[in-house]
Amino acid sequence: QKKDAAGKGVYKKTDSGLKYKLIVDSIGENAKDGDVVIAHLRFQNKKDTFDSYKRGNPINILLGPSYTGSLEEGLTFASKGDSISIMVLNDSLYKNAFRVDTLPKEIRPGTFTTFYIRAIDVMSKEKVEEERLKQYRERITQGIEIMKEYKKGVLENE
Repeated sequence: QKKDAAGKGVYKKTDSGLKYKLIVDSIGENAKDGDVVIAHLRFQNKKDTFDSYKRGNPINILLGPSYTGSLEEGLTFASKGDSISIMVLNDSLYKNAFRVDTLPKEIRPGTFTTFYIRAIDVMSKEKVEEERLKQYRERITQGIEIMKEYKKGVLENE
């Protein structure tokens, strides 16, 4: 990978026009369609801002068929522990991801929004479903225990 003057990697460009740069490249298998990337994500452009760090919780991003040059496409170059910068063309981002027919007046056609992402984990869709089922079962068990305690208290007070 080429290095810029500061010694950091320069953006690579895919055939779709997406630009990405690995900032931290961990050893591991890259995410693929069907995987869920659990990540902190932030972006800011002249119209919109999002920062999961400030919200305090990472987000889950399901990778799958999406539009050409999408954020999801960029995440297929990342693995668990990676930090990656992904530049998505605003024309596609607003039309396909934000679902607006025309670009906001602040955004010029042909410009990019840069996403900064730290991939905390990459999980298969099956693993995510397994974790959700486990959490559901734990909540059910907790609910049963609460009901038992309530019932016991009612019976003791009769």
